[in-house]
Amino acid sequence: ATVPATVTVSADATSAQFSVSTLPVSTDTVATLSVTLGGIGIGNVTVSQTATLALTPSAAPAPGALAAPGLLSPANNARVPVGQAVNFDWSDVIGAASCILQIDVADTFAAAFAHN
Repeated sequence: ATVPATVTVSADATSAQFSVSTLPVSTDTVATLSVTLGGIGIGNVTVSQTATLALTPSAAPAPGALAAPGLLSPANNARVPVGQAVNFDWSDVIGAASCILQIDVADTFAAAFAHN
């Protein structure tokens, strides 16, 4: 499981929401999430909290078929300034030996460039 490096809780709040990204698992797995708030506020008290997250494998695809990867980055339909680097990332697909990234300026992929 991957969580943000930092999460800000506003001064008038007691909680904050954030996303947790996970990768596919082949067996039931428990991830432990830990958070520490330290040296802030009256008395510079450090507070730690942990929680568990149960991960279960997805249903196995039909023989010969693989599940589609899920887009992690960039966001779907993201607009990136010219010249800015883009990191493509998607969830792992159990059983896949390779993947093909197709890039085109149109969603019809009439003249797509393929890279293995």
